[in-house]
Amino acid sequence: KSVQQTEFISKVSRDEFISRLSKDKVMSRMKLKTNEGTLKLNSGVTWKSWGETIAIKISSASEGMFKYQIQSKPKLPITIIDFGKNLENILMIKKLVKNAD
Repeated sequence: KSVQQTEFISKVSRDEFISRLSKDKVMSRMKLKTNEGTLKLNSGVTWKSWGETIAIKISSASEGMFKYQIQSKPKLPITIIDFGKNLENILMIKKLVKNAD
């Protein structure tokens, strides 16, 4: 499957998450766009893919807890096989968030 998605709850806030993204050696190379409810990361071309778009929605779940909804998909819509790159993106983001929990 070339589109990967997940959701989970964490105590890491949106601002803390953005700070962690900027410090990560892989994620910091991606272009980050932010708007009201969604963060979008765009990766460049690699030998595995033509790039991916990662959408991250962070909302309040309860007092001091945040709900993360993450989707990683190929930039090229006709991509059938992604060699696990989108799952890798999801797992990297989960690791960034979960290190504090």
